[in-house]
Amino acid sequence: MKSFEHFANEKKHQTDDFEKLFARYSSHVGRQKAAGDQDATAYTLDRKQHKLQYDNLQISRTKEQTDAAAGKIVRKGIARHARKTLKAYDESETDESGNDESESEEKQEAHHAKRGRQDTHNDTKSPAPLPPTPTETKATERRYSTEEPWHALTCSLMEVINGQKDVSFPEPPPDMLHSHSLLFDHAVSSLKRYQDQGPKQKDKDIVLIKDAQVAMSCCLNVMSDRACEHFENQDEDGLLDAARTLSVIKGFELHECSDITMRYSTFLAENSVEDLKKKLSIDIGALNQKYANEELPTSAKSEEKVLEILKQLCQFIIRPPFGKASPSENDCLQVWVSIFSVMVEDKVTLHTGEKALEASKIMRQHQVSEYNDASESARKVDCLFLYEGLELSNIEFKKPGTSNRDLAIQNRKNVRLGRCIQEAHNSLGMQEPSVMMADVAGFVGVFYQVKKMGDIAIAGKTTSTTVTLPQDAGSFDKFLEDGSLAIMWNFISHLEKQGQKVLRAKQRFDAMSRSVNFVQSVSRSSNALKPAVEKKFENNVTLSPSKKRVWNGVIRIQTSLEPQDSDRPSSPIEEMLKRRHH
Repeated sequence: MKSFEHFANEKKHQTDDFEKLFARYSSHVGRQKAAGDQDATAYTLDRKQHKLQYDNLQISRTKEQTDAAAGKIVRKGIARHARKTLKAYDESETDESGNDESESEEKQEAHHAKRGRQDTHNDTKSPAPLPPTPTETKATERRYSTEEPWHALTCSLMEVINGQKDVSFPEPPPDMLHSHSLLFDHAVSSLKRYQDQGPKQKDKDIVLIKDAQVAMSCCLNVMSDRACEHFENQDEDGLLDAARTLSVIKGFELHECSDITMRYSTFLAENSVEDLKKKLSIDIGALNQKYANEELPTSAKSEEKVLEILKQLCQFIIRPPFGKASPSENDCLQVWVSIFSVMVEDKVTLHTGEKALEASKIMRQHQVSEYNDASESARKVDCLFLYEGLELSNIEFKKPGTSNRDLAIQNRKNVRLGRCIQEAHNSLGMQEPSVMMADVAGFVGVFYQVKKMGDIAIAGKTTSTTVTLPQDAGSFDKFLEDGSLAIMWNFISHLEKQGQKVLRAKQRFDAMSRSVNFVQSVSRSSNALKPAVEKKFENNVTLSPSKKRVWNGVIRIQTSLEPQDSDRPSSPIEEMLKRRHH
């Protein structure tokens, strides 16, 4: 004779209702008694007793299901961990082989715009929150947090760029360093002045935003009139004058090449540029003939380089590659690069064509980790100088006739890129690294350096003399007499000396890293989750954040400031998306 518990356990696949099970069991017991089963008399039909047995059976069954589900979850977790480990290994192999190309800003923007179209919300004035992208999720594996109040100020900066009204700004703590307090006040003042301008984007001065970003990068830019004005009015310690003095490199416009160029100045005063080119060709031949049976000494090599540069400039004046048309930015870049290419030694190399600055990618990744910014791709630069693959400097180019506004924006951008390179060198253990940079508009350029001064960085001209490449006979005569060529040569000489120091620091850093990584690999996986890092203001660089905005329920993500006119007519694509959303 079966007990109720045994009976209910057999019938559980047919019904889980107690009343039905109890009715069936009662019939079963009645049939057994009617058949004369002696064991049937031992089983009672006490409803309460069987209900308790049934409940115990359900609890036991639930526990079995829970244990089975838990085992399944554990197995899934182990499989997920294995897949993640293998994926991380594959990614590390890809990184070492150099095949892991960073996504372009255009692809990042397209990805966010696609997600924005899928998550549109109507009647919304502020940007809708976006779910984290795979890039953001990967970046959050190592969290960075800039110390306050700079973190809060960066959030306010993003709100200002996004066009949000009534943005509140944090207050500096009373114990903030004096130099940091001045930079903080300058950044807040610039952002407030930007907000106080006209409602339309075309009426706003974007340079105010760029000045604020430089200040938030812990840098005093003495080439900015607004920064100089602020420090002159607020500072009583003479920081501005000290920064100007420290930026200047004594004798930067002096070089032995000037003695050679002066010899040809007299000749050009009485002859044409074509005659000068012929004389230079003869002198180069005579110099090589003099040392035909021996290697050129150092002095002769330098002289040959100077003559070759002057010969190239003669050809450029006689027959410019762009003819009588206005030269483009790339036309100007090629002329400058042709001169630098003669000056540089083997270990210093030039890279043009919108080369990615890896030092800026590191800062961008920090920004993505901290603020969920849209893109962590590196900033593209015009002319990057490397020393055995290590980033040293950059020159930004603009075509002739570029507006003062665009030149100022270019300068603020390049200063922050210089700060990225400086922080990259600093991370290798270099003591107070100096980074040489330059801004060029057409055939006129200014050379400056980004270096440490106490608790802040400064950006200032290395000399008051601007570099001007000749475009005709008159300007060529001036070029031979002033220090333009000397400044360019000293710039390259500085990169060669700095490159040796950076390479030595990199070698020491790699040796220490190998030792530390070996010790850590014994105790944990190299792909283990790293602890969060609080970034000091001295090490911060504020790059332009990607911009998120909602227009008519359609999320748009952009990396530049665009008009905020909400009354503009919708495009056909936006109209289609709105109809689909409704």
